[in-house]
Amino acid sequence: MTVSVQYPDSPSFSVTAVYAANNVDERRELWKNLVDTQALLSLNLSSWIIGGDFNEITHCAEHSETTFNQITPHMIELSACFEDLEVRDLRYHGPRFTWTNKQQDDPVAKKLDRILVNEHWLQAFPLCQAYFSAPIISDHSPGLVKLDCGKQVAGSKPFKFFNYLVRHPDFRSTIEAGWEISPEDSWTLSSLSKKQKLLKKFLKSLNKDNFSDIQKRVRETALLLQDLQEVGNLAVCHFKAILGHPLTAITPHLLPLVQFFTVYHCSEDMRLTLAKISSVRL
Repeated sequence: MTVSVQYPDSPSFSVTAVYAANNVDERRELWKNLVDTQALLSLNLSSWIIGGDFNEITHCAEHSETTFNQITPHMIELSACFEDLEVRDLRYHGPRFTWTNKQQDDPVAKKLDRILVNEHWLQAFPLCQAYFSAPIISDHSPGLVKLDCGKQVAGSKPFKFFNYLVRHPDFRSTIEAGWEISPEDSWTLSSLSKKQKLLKKFLKSLNKDNFSDIQKRVRETALLLQDLQEVGNLAVCHFKAILGHPLTAITPHLLPLVQFFTVYHCSEDMRLTLAKISSVRL
């Protein structure tokens, strides 16, 4: 079921409620209907949220049994449907698994319930968050969506590094070395976070060994350039004091004075030769 919702002073959005059947063929038909509904209503162009019981998991980490390590075709089909819809899980608080068989002798839990949103939803409601509480009457966890839960003021630090490290010739080998020693399982966000935490140590070492105190080096180089500039200015002032100011152009009324102080010398033969040249009065 898909409905359009309009709140006062809020962007409109579409909501799709999902209840998947236990039968595989019926679930496959539901995945197809979701894709068709998106195309029919152009839901990819507006804020869209999907929630409910999908009766299927997308990867092994969503199963409570640690021995469950096989990706089934049904899991691949559901993941492919999410990719076609261009939706992803909304950030949430609550239990990791949303369904339990409630059997004490052979307990099994899975994440069958989810709340998905598209990119337009995240842009319209950036502070939105989902909450899953423990099952009470049903064997499924009820889900609640809060459109504005406030900005997070605490949490884990994001994984980041200086972008100039990617230009270092040892960057790739450093990444590979850090990734290989970390745990292989990266299905869950917690395991991925552990991988990144180990990888950050390798990147810090690469930065320290090759770019340590780079800001200090920049300041020292700037001071050196400033000192060289000051030395250049002092040299210019020094030679100006010795040589004096640049000569100005000789004006006509100064020409006799220049001729008076200028002594012309030539040989006797040159004097006789010059005397033989006829002068022309203009």
